[in-house]
Amino acid sequence: MADEHNVVRGISWNEVFGFSHIFKSFKMAWQPGKIILALLAIGLTCALGLVMDPIWSCASDSAVVKQNEVWGYWTAQNRRIFLENKQNWLEETRTEELAKMLRGLPDVEDADKSANEDFKGGLKKVKKDLKETYEKSLSGADKKCEEKKKEIYNLPGKAERSKKENDAEI
Repeated sequence: MADEHNVVRGISWNEVFGFSHIFKSFKMAWQPGKIILALLAIGLTCALGLVMDPIWSCASDSAVVKQNEVWGYWTAQNRRIFLENKQNWLEETRTEELAKMLRGLPDVEDADKSANEDFKGGLKKVKKDLKETYEKSLSGADKKCEEKKKEIYNLPGKAERSKKENDAEI
């Protein structure tokens, strides 16, 4: 037995380096049909995400992550405590933001008190003011547009040019 010599005639490198099978998958994935199918799947996923984002964000307040919310979740003892803290925080920030908007309105004396006592009423006031501002801006822009159109149509020499063009056609 000791006198027998074993001769290595070949090495199966795929068995020695098993990870080399991954390189076969690159060759298989380089087929155009599979690449196009993968790109279509990525595009479909992005399109569905764009469609679903507004739906989910309208459905609940938890769809939008506020500043330091992740840290609050990490440091909370449990989920129930975190949700209570988040609800309190949202109520405080909502009234603060509404109070900031109400301070810009001329007919509101105490914006903080108005935001805390009548949140929906304050929100209606802000919406009404924004709508009025938008309509004023829109009508002003329409007036400016009409004035510019009149200026363009009444340019000197335009009548002479159109008369020459009409004479040339005849």
